[in-house]
Amino acid sequence: PSMQTGRRGCAAVGVDGKLYVMGGYDGTNRVSSIEALIIQQSNNNNKFIAKIFEKDDRNVLFKCEELMSIIEDIHQMKMLYTCINSLYHTKTINQEDRKRYITGSLEKVASSTTCREAISVFKQLLDKAKQDDIISDHEYYSLEGKAVVAHVGAAPFVKEIWESIHNLQTRVDGLENRVDVLDSKVKRLEQVSANIVESLSILQEGILRKKKIEAVTGMMSAVLNVISLCTAGFIFEGAMGSVISDIVDFGDISHIQMV
Repeated sequence: PSMQTGRRGCAAVGVDGKLYVMGGYDGTNRVSSIEALIIQQSNNNNKFIAKIFEKDDRNVLFKCEELMSIIEDIHQMKMLYTCINSLYHTKTINQEDRKRYITGSLEKVASSTTCREAISVFKQLLDKAKQDDIISDHEYYSLEGKAVVAHVGAAPFVKEIWESIHNLQTRVDGLENRVDVLDSKVKRLEQVSANIVESLSILQEGILRKKKIEAVTGMMSAVLNVISLCTAGFIFEGAMGSVISDIVDFGDISHIQMV
């Protein structure tokens, strides 16, 4: 963060987790004020430093194992590399142990090289480890590649790409859900269509049956009408004959005379 009073040519000192800045020149006048900044350190960093200076009567290999298990960033790696090399040069540990601890620690912190400074320091440590015959050429390029991937992966444009991919994936998932809903609706429409077709088929059969019944009924009505007409004709013919027989024939003189 920026200081309350900008200055240059000032003195600075760190005490008990605070950075004190004193004096300096603001471009016009000398500055006599003092400002302090509380330096926030991660719990892991405090734990790592405490572990290094912790008094331990056990074999030093135990402490190396514990330090390697809690290491997280390249700055801790620099401290650990120095400690392990010091133990090696004082013949406290052998070359095999030195190689195992340093290689394992480099492997762990390779993914923490997300900024330019971190990857630069990491490559310096790789060069140092190769020079000390701790890592082979294959291990060197493998660790370097892992660090580069971590560094590029943390770049802003890569994050934007990943964010775009995530957004596209979200949209694709949404489209797939919509397609599933549409597919379900299409299936329901197909079922409704099938029901409609079945109903139309039943209706068509009913209409045909009705037409057949009407045709048969019409035919029966016609037959009954014919039968009725024939019966009526016979009755009419008998009645007419009786009537006609009762009519006087004026052409018959004898008949007239009888009447």
